Amino acid sequence: MRVVLLRRCMNVRLENMASIATFDPMSWRVIPCGLYLVFLLFCEVLLAEEKALDASAESNVEILWRGCQLCHSTIEMQRGPMIEGLPQWYLHQQLEKFSTGIRGKLSENKSEWLMGSAIKQFGDSEDWPRLAAYIANLPALKPLRTVRGNHEKGKALYAMCASCHGPMAKGNQVLGAPPLNVQEDWYLREQLMKYRSSMRGYHPQDLGGATMRAVASSLTNEQIKNIVFYLSSLQKPPKGRVPSKGQSHSRD
Repeated sequence: MRVVLLRRCMNVRLENMASIATFDPMSWRVIPCGLYLVFLLFCEVLLAEEKALDASAESNVEILWRGCQLCHSTIEMQRGPMIEGLPQWYLHQQLEKFSTGIRGKLSENKSEWLMGSAIKQFGDSEDWPRLAAYIANLPALKPLRTVRGNHEKGKALYAMCASCHGPMAKGNQVLGAPPLNVQEDWYLREQLMKYRSSMRGYHPQDLGGATMRAVASSLTNEQIKNIVFYLSSLQKPPKGRVPSKGQSHSRD
């Protein structure tokens, strides 16, 4: 687009330069002034085009986000996880995984399968960096706490997780480990159980998922609840609306 724009502007301005150059053969000093004016006009045209493109892209991202809210909002009967405020790098990474089939291909994993099917309707990969940035900049919601467990036992178990996710569960981009202190406990519990049953992390190209699958493989239901309960204590709920419960998830 920029190349075409440059050529278009240059063709128009070269005609103006020709008229300026023939204005007075003896006034050669006019030419540098003419070139400068042409440059300014060219910049104005380029900036106007860029602003139009940026506005169009932003509008497209907002439309895509409204589509995401069909499942990731806070009012539907069977909602997906909260994603507002998650890091851009992680959101982009997951979009790539769903689009390439690393996630979302197992029909037994209903929620991921739905996401894998829906990804084809949400633009192409060129839109995803902007979409991920847009969602990352949205205010995070207050997590809804539903899982009960033992805080001290969960803290001891989380020690093995901290090497990747950090002592305060803030995540580590270098290791590809997302933050865990901003997500709802029902979703964290659900994902650990899916890793344990190989419903997630099964794809040979999902190296991070394979690591999580190995870690979760030996965890009992009680241990998973304790870890998730401890993670809830690390959360610092932002000011904002609380998500609705939606469809009943496993709670005890």
